[in-house]
Amino acid sequence: YNNVIKPIIEARCATSGSCHGAGSGSRDWTNTTNLRNNAASVRSRTVAKTMPPAGTTALTQDQIDQIACWVDDGAS
Repeated sequence: YNNVIKPIIEARCATSGSCHGAGSGSRDWTNTTNLRNNAASVRSRTVAKTMPPAGTTALTQDQIDQIACWVDDGAS
């Protein structure tokens, strides 16, 4: 998580002014517990390429695969 997933989330999802930045309640992905509690949804949406949203830089296929693998392995 710390070496692969967290940097993706910090750079692409939990940025200032983003949907999942600090202070966004249960969608605050800077809070690891929130992210883990929503891991299945994160996986579904990244695989479907609906997250990050249109108009922002898309995740690479490698990043999507890494997120899916992390979730499939229990999001620990």
